[in-house]
Amino acid sequence: MDNQHDDMLEQQEETSAIELVDEQGNTLCMQVLASFEHDGELYCALVPQDAMEQDEDGETDVVFLQITGNPETGEDMLTAVEDEPLL
Repeated sequence: MDNQHDDMLEQQEETSAIELVDEQGNTLCMQVLASFEHDGELYCALVPQDAMEQDEDGETDVVFLQITGNPETGEDMLTAVEDEPLL
């Protein structure tokens, strides 16, 4: 892992909550459950902040995102994991 990715993982673990902006411009507050490396790629597991507070049915949907670099800006991006075997 390079230093930029290390910094992002440390920031996520320190704050344990991040705000994401979806494609429609909606802001989502997410709780970081874990960040990890698998086959040389970086990932994080997130749940909506509200789900952590209102776990009514005992189940919570977990969102897995891959941490990738944006070649244009050099900043980290989170992209949805859509590869079924990875999930």
